[in-house]
Amino acid sequence: MVKEAAKEVKKSKRLENRFSAIMEGGDADEEEELAESDVEEEEEVEEIDDLDMDELAQGMAMDPEDARMFALFSGRKPSAATLSGSGGDVMKSLNDVILEKIMQHERKVVQGQVDAKELTKEEAFEKVRASLNPKVVEAYTLIAKLLKHYSSGKLPKAFNIIPALSNWEEILWLTRPDEWSPAAVRAATRVFASNLNHHLAQRYFTLVLYPRVRENIDMHKKLNWHLYMALKKSLWKPDAFYKGILLPLCESGDCTLKEATIIASLIKKVSIPAAHSAVALYKIAQMPYSGPNALFIGVLLNKKYALPYEVVDSIVEHFMRIREEKETPPVLWHQALLVFAQRYKNELTGEQKDQLKSLIRQHTHHLITPEIRREMLASRNREDDPNAPIQYQDETTKKRKPKKEIKPSFALPGQVPSSHHDVDEDGDEDNAMEE
Repeated sequence: MVKEAAKEVKKSKRLENRFSAIMEGGDADEEEELAESDVEEEEEVEEIDDLDMDELAQGMAMDPEDARMFALFSGRKPSAATLSGSGGDVMKSLNDVILEKIMQHERKVVQGQVDAKELTKEEAFEKVRASLNPKVVEAYTLIAKLLKHYSSGKLPKAFNIIPALSNWEEILWLTRPDEWSPAAVRAATRVFASNLNHHLAQRYFTLVLYPRVRENIDMHKKLNWHLYMALKKSLWKPDAFYKGILLPLCESGDCTLKEATIIASLIKKVSIPAAHSAVALYKIAQMPYSGPNALFIGVLLNKKYALPYEVVDSIVEHFMRIREEKETPPVLWHQALLVFAQRYKNELTGEQKDQLKSLIRQHTHHLITPEIRREMLASRNREDDPNAPIQYQDETTKKRKPKKEIKPSFALPGQVPSSHHDVDEDGDEDNAMEE
């Protein structure tokens, strides 16, 4: 872009100079000067062409951590270079896994060399094709063309038997999963989620489904309906879903709130076994705070699972880590803490409640913090008797005396009418009611 702009500016200047010279009626000497200036300007443009644009970009680049935070703030996914520079882990796709396997095989074959030759994607694809039967390669190459434009209907039988193969990753790579249509991803997820065990299903979710979902959200700022239904099908294997999609998303460090909101809506709708969700909550609670993590914690807590005490304690520790921060946490943190107080206030010990009370005194929200305090006070402790009644005591209000019982001065059915001058407990005389 810089080169093209420089050329356009130089060209427009030359045209203006020649036009002004012609209109003023210049002689041959002026035309020679204009020609010499044209040659000098062309040399300057060539010098601009010779500039190393990478060096200019490096000189203008911001700090990797600042670039990652700016990308998350603007709602887009940071690049792989930004993540690698900030210490984050780059998620691997099926292509990367196949390339690593081929490179490992090359290093084993060529033992005399220290480093094997690095392969490109096309070279690795050709090596996979050469190692398989030509008929198999031809069949799955045709299936790849079919899945690229697939919209509905039955999948080929040759595709349905892929989960039963020992080298299913190499065969699946022949079908080019990165070029599948969204409807093909949904149909393939249904096949793999129902025929693979938890471990292999997790591999499929991590290598195929997870990159496609994030790429689609990053490109269109929303998720395709077929990919959303593919995520719903992946919940047939909740263990594989959490390990292959949710936890890698939380650990990536570049998850946007848009991605977290879409996947959290799916978790909110679908019924998931409590044991798998408890493990996922425990894992997320061990991670540092982030907006998407707080959103996932709030959604999972709001499903009202009977969580083990270890998970409850880990969530308390997760909230207490923010005590070291001087800045006020965002609203998502307060909302997650409110949900935790509403659902699990009776599962907390007295010491944990005191810690949380001191925490909300340090980090307050004008609307949410009073509700959290009210939930904490109107609850029993973990060590208390579960059958004992809950006594609500507010720290800010004083105890009031019960109101006096007003005795009627007239006779009710079955009662003896009171005298005209009754004396109450305080010693004050009550005047009789006049008829």
